[in-house]
Amino acid sequence: MYDPVPQNESRNSLHGDPRDLAPEAHKALTLCLEAVSSFGDGEACGTALDALEELLPLLAPSDIDALIGHPEYVAVRAKLIRACAETWFQRECDLASRALDDESSLTLRTLFDDHIPRDAYADELAVLRSIEPRNILIIGSGACPMSAIVIQDAFPAAAVVGMDRSPRACELSARLLTAYGHRNVTILRGDAAGPIDVQRFDCILLALTVGIDEADKRRIIRSLRGAADPAATLVVRTAAGWGRVLYPGTDLPVISARANLHRSISAHQRSVAVAVPFSELPD
Repeated sequence: MYDPVPQNESRNSLHGDPRDLAPEAHKALTLCLEAVSSFGDGEACGTALDALEELLPLLAPSDIDALIGHPEYVAVRAKLIRACAETWFQRECDLASRALDDESSLTLRTLFDDHIPRDAYADELAVLRSIEPRNILIIGSGACPMSAIVIQDAFPAAAVVGMDRSPRACELSARLLTAYGHRNVTILRGDAAGPIDVQRFDCILLALTVGIDEADKRRIIRSLRGAADPAATLVVRTAAGWGRVLYPGTDLPVISARANLHRSISAHQRSVAVAVPFSELPD
């Protein structure tokens, strides 16, 4: 559980002067450093990240901005994003393995309800309903392909393909789909940064954790821009609000400008889905 910082707590854990951060933002910075320093120790790193996920939504936007601009955070940001992505990936693989071992009659979605909120895909679905895609590729579909299942349920006439670069994620997700009767979703192994055939898709979704930072995500988007049908639509889940502390954003102006239009982002929302036609993306 998140433990607020007492006003008289010593702050010697940081090398720099923390007086430019509010107490709660200072606590968040300390947790960021703990997560990075314990990366490799799954339990300790996960504990720090869990505390961050609980604390960050409580911070004011100005405190989030101050934290992101703090020199000590800037110095560890790349490692923190990697630690976050790899920790959640391992947890997702563990959850998928548990689902495969479960001999009860629970549906896959019911089994994941405590781990993946049902409204997590609400903005993707809203965007997709506006374009009515027929062939959908989800890049970074992971070991628990809930996004693919939710989208397939919402668009039963569409062909949905999930892609991940991890052989383990592909194996687990394919087994889950078969075991729980979701046979209309295909899983492929592939790397968004490599040459892939995306011409047949009229919609490509890019998961939040694809890309280690803004520069990497920008490179992936530009690679897709060169390979996709110009008439297709890119849907990018990009970090927003407090999520910018733990996840990569998207700094292409055409995407960031649309993300900033989402004024309804709640304090507990870490990201937002943004749709852009490939024809509007820079080469």
